[in-house]
Amino acid sequence: MLSFLLTTLAAKKEEAPPPSLADVVKDTLVLKGEYGWLAFHVGLFLFCCAMARSLITSQPKIRWLHGLMFLCLTSYGGSTLVPMMLGKPIAMFANEALVLHMGLAWLLVKQLPPFLSVLKTGPAKALSSMGFEFIRCHVMILQWTAAASTLGGGKMPGFSYPVAVVGPLVCGVLGACGGAFFPTDKGLAAVTGDLPWRVQSGIVGSIWLQLLLADPNVKPLFAGTALADPDWVKIAAIAFFQLVPLLSSQGIFELGANPLAPPPAKGKAKKA
Repeated sequence: MLSFLLTTLAAKKEEAPPPSLADVVKDTLVLKGEYGWLAFHVGLFLFCCAMARSLITSQPKIRWLHGLMFLCLTSYGGSTLVPMMLGKPIAMFANEALVLHMGLAWLLVKQLPPFLSVLKTGPAKALSSMGFEFIRCHVMILQWTAAASTLGGGKMPGFSYPVAVVGPLVCGVLGACGGAFFPTDKGLAAVTGDLPWRVQSGIVGSIWLQLLLADPNVKPLFAGTALADPDWVKIAAIAFFQLVPLLSSQGIFELGANPLAPPPAKGKAKKA
């Protein structure tokens, strides 16, 4: 009996202490830990609601099935294009929750006018925009990571670098804004004029990931800092994606047109 108690006490001493609140929040934001699944599903539903609201506002008479197919193509364009280029299953096939969430959001928006009315309020627009940017940033991270791990070193005639550069950057940008090129008859219309926010943020975010997560000449510069942790690098990207639309809705720090963020209030002077 005594040996059993001593063994039990020794086992308890060896148990890891419970994670701090900061660790729980960090793990949740990068979709890990005990609550990562919840952050994913809540963020994904808000993402789908934002896209459904945008579509029904621009095309109020669109048929339900047409709208669902259109939403799946334009919402998950980045996670469709990149896997096709890398020879991997597209996201809608690998994770069927994407289609289920979009179907539910579209059903509520199309068939339940009070739900759409709520989505059009200022607080709901801000919340759905944050959910949209949260998921969009994670898609960028996933597609950049897939390209970086698949392509390996970037060796080519006349140029040699320890890691792939062009592929991860292109795939990261497409992950963030690939839906802008769907349906395919749009071509490159999304980038023929001023670059919209989705494209600009994808470029900035992909370069950020490339430098701090992959580049062997830049990573050592941040050794011993919070940015030496890949999770904090990703959280910084998420914060950038979420905060800029909120600030731009107040006329602050605007980076290209964003159809999902409320426009700046009339009469407010734009700040540089």
